[in-house]
Amino acid sequence: MQRGRGGVEYEDLQVGDGATADRGSIVEVEYSLFLNRGECVRENQKYSFRIGGRHVIAGLEYGVEGMWAGGKRRIRVGPHLGYRYAGVPDAIPANAVLEFRVSLPSVKASDDQAAKRRVVYRRLLLRATHSVRRGKTRTLGCAQQSCAI
Repeated sequence: MQRGRGGVEYEDLQVGDGATADRGSIVEVEYSLFLNRGECVRENQKYSFRIGGRHVIAGLEYGVEGMWAGGKRRIRVGPHLGYRYAGVPDAIPANAVLEFRVSLPSVKASDDQAAKRRVVYRRLLLRATHSVRRGKTRTLGCAQQSCAI
């Protein structure tokens, strides 16, 4: 098992080949939840959330972050990133170590990531516009020709 952010331990059971689940991405997960002693709490649950949005316990967010779409992972979460001393009545005892078995069918880039790309694109256009006004030319690598941008 590898140790990740916040002390979450994880083991990749199957490495996916799709998009990477980064902060801000919207992910769809299918998971089963077990207690450390092997007792199944939830099985084959589907859930969708934004990484970093605090919609699920921190341990699950940290464990899913960095996975690739199509992958499967076993994640062990300590009580400090789970339900702590409160637990969940009639389901999860206080200070329980949790084990998730997660598959990641899809990852979608968030609107925030798309907005950042648009800002970068606008900045590039502004630079190009200023260069043309000053009479500079640039060589475009893809076309292998010199022209004003």
